[in-house]
Amino acid sequence: MSGFNILGEDEPKEKKTKGQSVFRDVVWIWEIPSSHLVALIAQAVRKQLDTVENYAQFVARRLQEMGIVVEVYSSMTPITDGYTLTVSFRVRGVRKNVLEKRFKVVRRLAKEITKASSRYKRVQELLERLRAYESEHTSETGNSSSRTSLQEATGEGGEVEDEGARPYTEGNN
Repeated sequence: MSGFNILGEDEPKEKKTKGQSVFRDVVWIWEIPSSHLVALIAQAVRKQLDTVENYAQFVARRLQEMGIVVEVYSSMTPITDGYTLTVSFRVRGVRKNVLEKRFKVVRRLAKEITKASSRYKRVQELLERLRAYESEHTSETGNSSSRTSLQEATGEGGEVEDEGARPYTEGNN
């Protein structure tokens, strides 16, 4: 890519501003003199947007396998510097016999009851208990050292000392 020069001979003059660090190496589309290269870039963007539309159709098929009948509407409109993509899903009905068989999966999807989300909830609860313990002991002792109170809350093994808590193992989920 070292021999590929987008701008040709007309290099833009750099302006030193504070916000330029984020877009330091960006060549803006209006700075590219070759209309052929701009059209090629637009076509690449269009192909990627087509994959988004295809994924929307895939999602609709997955929902229909679960008994939820949806209608997918997508439209892609070219604009001067790209495309506008609109994707909408409309629930049109359910297939009762399929939904009854797949209801557990649908409910799990709706409530996000997965191993990852249940682990996340456990960690959130642990953090809340640690924060409550820390604020309780900080206000009692007047000590703002959070390190000591966190060590007290977690104990030597790194687990929270709670008689009702069970240690995490892979099989507990």
